[in-house]
Amino acid sequence: KKGFVADGKREMARRIQVLDRIAGGRENEFYRMAASEGSKEVREPALFAVRHDMSNLSLLLDYQKTEKGKCKEAAMQALS
Repeated sequence: KKGFVADGKREMARRIQVLDRIAGGRENEFYRMAASEGSKEVREPALFAVRHDMSNLSLLLDYQKTEKGKCKEAAMQALS
């Protein structure tokens, strides 16, 4: 997480993917922050990563309705 920039590009998205695999649901607040403040490329893996915590259900439903493209797909996959 050190040096993470929410509005970054592909390298920041990869950091979230790695963190998701290593930490799972323990970093829920970080994923939520990245999903709300991140660029489109960062939002996609962050939305998928919030699937670990059931308290994110309403957040995912909102993103599923408002997002388009890959971010919407990530929210739908997280819901499933």
